[in-house]
Amino acid sequence: MKNFLKIHKYKKKINCLISADKRFKAENLCFKSFNGRSISMSFIDSYTGDKFFIKQFIKKESGYEGISITNFVNKKYYLVDILRDAGLLSYSSYKLKNICDVYMRDYLSGVNAAEYLKNLNESDFEKKSSELLLYLNKVMTAMRRNKLFVCLDLRLENFIILNDGTINIIDLDLTYIKLNSEDFEGNLYSKFFSNAITSLSHTQQLILFKVMEAELSGFPKIKKTLVNIFYSDDNESLDRFVLSNHKYFLNNSSYSFFSNEIGIKAKLTETLLNLPKRSYIVARRYDWLLDNSNFNSKDIDIFCEEYAILSIQKVFESYGWDVYNGKISQFFESQNLLVTIDLRSDVENRYQIKFDEILDNVDIVDGVNIIDSYYYHYIMLSNFFNFKKYMKDDYYKKLTLYLQGGNSQKLSKYKYLCAKKVYKYDGKVYFSLWRKYRSFLSNFLNHKDFVFIGADGAGKSTLAEIVGNNISLVVSSKIKYLGGFYYPSGRTDLFFHKTSIVFYVLKYIKDFVFIRLRSLSRTQSKESYEHISSTKRKKVNTWRSMSTLNKAYVQFLLTLFLPVLILDCWIHKLYFRVTPYRVYIYDRYYDDIFINYTYPFVRHITKYLIPTSKYKFYLYSMPEEHFNRKHDEDIEMILHMQNCYTESANYLINLPTNIEKSFLNKKIVTMALFSL
Repeated sequence: MKNFLKIHKYKKKINCLISADKRFKAENLCFKSFNGRSISMSFIDSYTGDKFFIKQFIKKESGYEGISITNFVNKKYYLVDILRDAGLLSYSSYKLKNICDVYMRDYLSGVNAAEYLKNLNESDFEKKSSELLLYLNKVMTAMRRNKLFVCLDLRLENFIILNDGTINIIDLDLTYIKLNSEDFEGNLYSKFFSNAITSLSHTQQLILFKVMEAELSGFPKIKKTLVNIFYSDDNESLDRFVLSNHKYFLNNSSYSFFSNEIGIKAKLTETLLNLPKRSYIVARRYDWLLDNSNFNSKDIDIFCEEYAILSIQKVFESYGWDVYNGKISQFFESQNLLVTIDLRSDVENRYQIKFDEILDNVDIVDGVNIIDSYYYHYIMLSNFFNFKKYMKDDYYKKLTLYLQGGNSQKLSKYKYLCAKKVYKYDGKVYFSLWRKYRSFLSNFLNHKDFVFIGADGAGKSTLAEIVGNNISLVVSSKIKYLGGFYYPSGRTDLFFHKTSIVFYVLKYIKDFVFIRLRSLSRTQSKESYEHISSTKRKKVNTWRSMSTLNKAYVQFLLTLFLPVLILDCWIHKLYFRVTPYRVYIYDRYYDDIFINYTYPFVRHITKYLIPTSKYKFYLYSMPEEHFNRKHDEDIEMILHMQNCYTESANYLINLPTNIEKSFLNKKIVTMALFSL
């Protein structure tokens, strides 16, 4: 009702604006769309009978880099003029007199490219997509000629195919961010493809990809851009496309992973030795560079000056590191860790100390510039007093040793910290009891659950451990196994009591009813199976099978105990939240309750009654691959489990696990760390 009244209000307003310009008189004013930022309508001019499209922006700013609406609309008109002069548009735009927040053009009768392409066969799709790319290339050429390096809204819905087959781009909303002229085409083509695949079938996605490869000279750079977008965007369609075609990306582009054997220390040292000597300082988290200890942090702080950032990034990129949006990172398979390089050019503003002053006093270790002890502790203390208000326990120990080693004069005003009573919590030192309790409260309020779900053999335990290793470097975390099949909260207890009478009743029912031979897999023959002795079969097989699960009395018993299990889940959910861990990483989750039930309506109801998490990774592969990795369930059961997980939905991302390990690991770790 609210939106209806708003639309009615803007209808009247737009009608008045059109009437104020004596060239037009609106009839049949029809609402088209409303997105909170603008409202779009069409109308017929009673003077000429021509149909027009009109859009009014209803906010003071465009939403793109804070540009004013006036400037934004003027840029749209400017771009239309450029493209029309180049013969790339069949329509004209009209600027209403004394109106700065309205964009108006001829109305185009045709089909948007998303709808048009959807119904084509493969050969026609290939031909039309080739035409579309040729058209887009002409648009970019015209923009480059006029030095207009901006991002367009390149969705297929914004390309109109007219009745004569002519292609027009409409809705020229643009993110008026100036792009690097060198990467202009690469960025726009990458944006076009990542948007296009959301409305295409997988076969059409592959055809479009191959057409782009055949017709675009700078395609290797586009592929690399797509992979980089894949690591940082939330485009689920692009995620799936890149993952399902990862080998093609890896084998045919300049993008590559480090080898499994390469170590963090060796690679970082190699890269740093090729930087200009006076361009950087390894400022924090450097201890492991000085001895043979393992890397034990999420990122490495490197001080530099503003002018040197780009050159440092290029050196890192030349040595195989990923550089995207100013972030330097790489996943090291040798330690299953994602390493991030944090380039800091704000040392003077943040710590009131000049970069050259620190540089003149650096310790050079194996050719690498490392901050000296005094400045290290000075910066550490500045962070404590001015920003974080806490200190990691290992930092506090280092400071204590430093002051006790005869350096108290240099940092005399901080000496009292070592004599002051401290409060330890969650691996950190607080000099105020209130700070300690506030940190506990922060952990409670900001608690996160990272969940790995999938049928047995999906790789949940391995990936949970990898994510846990990386997250533990940032915040306190714990890996929790919530496995189990008919006890989905995954413990040998119920309500925390192993001696619980209820638990023993449930366990007895489970053992009595569900222990049976595993159903034959589709890859096993009955003859080969019969050669296994009865005793051995009882050891290697489990009670998990669809034939047992489908029995009416089994479903009745499971449904009977469902309230008990749901209550148990919530009790444990609350318990995990008040523990001193900011993050819990779950191998399986309460969603596994769904697996117990073969009736869809029971699963549907249960879905709204059990605890959930917004950070769920659903891992999957072909059922046969699951079975080959782990023989706990037959293929029929694996299919049932996958169907149940799919119904659960609401996953952060769905990931196939039958792909190159480094590729998969980096994606998962990156998404988990960015979610903190």
